[in-house]
Amino acid sequence: MEAQPKSWVWCPTCLSWKDSASETTFLNIEEGWQGDQMTFKCDECDGESKSFIVTKHARPYGGCND
Repeated sequence: MEAQPKSWVWCPTCLSWKDSASETTFLNIEEGWQGDQMTFKCDECDGESKSFIVTKHARPYGGCND
């Protein structure tokens, strides 16, 4: 049985990808033609950010602007 992919969001303060289910607090979601954007509060730095949602099995490599 294959594991379900996770949803990842980019925290610009921590400069790292966060698991949206376990490393952030959900605030809002917006649907757009380029993809969904999630507004969240990072559990590590306590900052509020908005990021496109990336769905992958493993944490994405690199930064959001790489």
